[in-house]
Amino acid sequence: MTLKKNLKKRVRARQEKTGESYTTARMHVLNQEQARGPKVSQVSLREVTPLVDEVGLMGQAFLMPRTPESLARPALKLLCELLLSTRDEPATQRMRAVLLGGEPDTPDFASLSREWVQTQVFLRNLRLGMRGPSRSGRLLSFELRADGVPVTMVVALVPSLGEAPKLLLGTAEDFLHAEQALGNPALLGGSFFFQNVW
Repeated sequence: MTLKKNLKKRVRARQEKTGESYTTARMHVLNQEQARGPKVSQVSLREVTPLVDEVGLMGQAFLMPRTPESLARPALKLLCELLLSTRDEPATQRMRAVLLGGEPDTPDFASLSREWVQTQVFLRNLRLGMRGPSRSGRLLSFELRADGVPVTMVVALVPSLGEAPKLLLGTAEDFLHAEQALGNPALLGGSFFFQNVW
């Protein structure tokens, strides 16, 4: 049974039990799942900010838990090269402006739901094997050769709420493993993301 059908079944069961509307029952079921869900906050990121400076980028960088540290430097170096070589590409404009140009990355909270949808689409495409930037310009996946083996890397620009830009770096597998946390719209709020999720 797919997750969507399973959710629908639990919502219908709550509806029958409580007499609530489908929307209200769904909200309660999702809230209960979040309260019971695995605590992603127990995961620790590794800061690799010194490498950001070395390759010519700006901001702080954090490595996902399952991603080998040996991939951090080559991935950040390739990211810098990609941003420099795609100056005419609108899809990489946001990352380029923040990570190379030092522009502030102030989140537009009115667009939070749109960003959440775009993150979901990016993760779905990543699972299907597609690579490239997300529509929001906050996520970018690319291939990196490590010891002759291709590895799909993902970088995520996390809204920083007036602080130094924050970059999350990891393998596609690591990002897909953390999909539940990345898919929560409440977590797109920068500092909240880093303090409460990781």
